Amino acid sequence: MIFIGIALCTIGIFVKAYSAKPLGISFEFDTRNGPFFGVLLYATGCLLANFKACSNWLFIGLIVFLVGVQLHF
Repeated sequence: MIFIGIALCTIGIFVKAYSAKPLGISFEFDTRNGPFFGVLLYATGCLLANFKACSNWLFIGLIVFLVGVQLHF
């Protein structure tokens, strides 16, 4: 389900955000919402729901947060 979500998200990005670029695709319907982005979020939530909590989750969460902030800026 993760791979289907990644594929749909990639198609959704190329149709909406990069439609004016040479690799962009033009569709008549809106791909911003619905299955093009929702499947990836749903599959990620299902994947994370299967993890069991451990004693160092706070530390791991802070590391992931800080790496994400650094990548963002």
